[in-house]
Amino acid sequence: MQYSLNNTNFSSLIKQILRRNPGFVVALLLWSVFWSGLMSTTPLILREIINAISSGPGIDLSKISWLFVAYVAAQELLNVAWRVWDYVKLKYTLTITRDLNNSVFSTIFGYSRQYFLQHSSGSLTRKVGALSDNIQSLFGLSENITPRVVGVVVTATILSFTNPYYGLFFVLWSGFFIWLSIYASKRSMPYSEAVAEASAQKDSNLVDALSNAVTVKLFGGEQLEAGRFGKVMDGFLKAERDLQMFFLKIRYLQGLSVALMIAALFATYHHNLKSGQATPGDVAFILAISLNMVWEVWLIGSQLSGASKVVGACVNALHAVTQDAIEEPRGNSLAEVSQGRITLSQVHFNYPESPDVLKNIHLDVLPCEHIGIVGESGSGKTTLIHLLSGLYNNYRGSIKIDGQEIREMDRQALLKHISIIPQDVSLFNRTVRENILYGKVSATEEELHAVLDMANARFVLDLPQGLDTVVGERGNLLSGGQKQRIAIARAIIKKSKIIILDEATSALDSHSESKIVDIVNHAFVDRTVLVVAHRLSTIQKMDRIIVMQQGQVVSVGTHTELRQSSALYDELVEKQKIL
Repeated sequence: MQYSLNNTNFSSLIKQILRRNPGFVVALLLWSVFWSGLMSTTPLILREIINAISSGPGIDLSKISWLFVAYVAAQELLNVAWRVWDYVKLKYTLTITRDLNNSVFSTIFGYSRQYFLQHSSGSLTRKVGALSDNIQSLFGLSENITPRVVGVVVTATILSFTNPYYGLFFVLWSGFFIWLSIYASKRSMPYSEAVAEASAQKDSNLVDALSNAVTVKLFGGEQLEAGRFGKVMDGFLKAERDLQMFFLKIRYLQGLSVALMIAALFATYHHNLKSGQATPGDVAFILAISLNMVWEVWLIGSQLSGASKVVGACVNALHAVTQDAIEEPRGNSLAEVSQGRITLSQVHFNYPESPDVLKNIHLDVLPCEHIGIVGESGSGKTTLIHLLSGLYNNYRGSIKIDGQEIREMDRQALLKHISIIPQDVSLFNRTVRENILYGKVSATEEELHAVLDMANARFVLDLPQGLDTVVGERGNLLSGGQKQRIAIARAIIKKSKIIILDEATSALDSHSESKIVDIVNHAFVDRTVLVVAHRLSTIQKMDRIIVMQQGQVVSVGTHTELRQSSALYDELVEKQKIL
């Protein structure tokens, strides 16, 4: 079961959780009533014990014994009730945490690529974890606040029967104390959100530095990074200090009100005892129940203060999780792509608040045709690939695969027919086997070994644990060429009709590049292939080469044809001196 997080604020999320877990609410209320009843009963038993002991000659030892038994039984009953409640809480909170984490994970991966460009992985990791952890903490706080609130009501009722004036005073004092706590909780929200954001920035900075530890070492940047982290920590400490200073003032006022309450309590019952209006047992009962409830009211205030910090962290996390629009749902699935023909007609595209980066693109890629795409940096090559892979659907014009408009298609269905090998191959910190089978989880062992041959990737069998070797974070335990061949094996095993290589050889040496080119030419002979290349040696033998400039297709032809007809292409060739 998952929760809807689209345009969700904190209160609506809590309502969803409570609606789907009514048993938790019922159990909490029953537990609160039971707990408050027992907490009020034990002082009554204590009063009877004291009155029986102080009754003078002829003490009824049998009665006292039974009262002691009742007192111990009440304590044990409270212990059993706590354990039952712990079991109920465990059952619900773990389920809620699981469903919430699954919901957040699914929601985030429904966002556009732009979302991940705008949010660091460290900050996102912190906020996603903080959301589920703090929701769980919030439900833990509810078990501390709800029974105590019920207990205050029960205590006020008992005191009203014992001493109406004192009962009224207790109600007014409790109301003021809880109001002050709620007021402080609301006023502290900006401070709490600032602490949560500063904490996320701290973690983001730490993850960023650790992820680039090799670069830090190579450039001797230890002191620079320490200085940056120190500044972030200073910001975190300032936010935390502001929050704690705010609560310090509130707690002083709360403590002052508690002192006045206790003074009034002792003065009242000192007078009643002196005037004979109360027995020692009455005084012991009132003192016990009142001091106990004063402590409980104080705890309510403390829990409300803690709740504000928890809520602030949840609100901050929800801002990150829900602030971007979900990708527009595409209602149709692609029909079977049997040819892999790609047709672009009058395609224009621009990023938000920027001019067009693609202008009036016309292109017809035939089935199984191998196309190279070249151009200077910023000419729109990678943006064109992003459109073809469905990362953006707000283009103008038409992009079709086998006659089907991709803008109207479900992106998951679209990507079943497209495999992309990026410039910076990022592998999961899992085994070689798991990384390759990401293209087709159900692939057999025979299929796996077949693609190793096709991708010239049998080197993986010589790794320490062979296919079960863990490749490290982002695949950093492998060389660039090894990662590229694993990525190609992953693309082959997926059996997509369309293969896209986006600068896939730009970071490789000439020998590794030559191997990758051979693999593309032979392993993908029955696929439609688009290769974005900076090195023109990668695409010389392509069926056609597309030359882009300032977001437009300015020339199309073979390598030989373009050397004669395209001044821009000829200039690129001469710069690289590939012939």
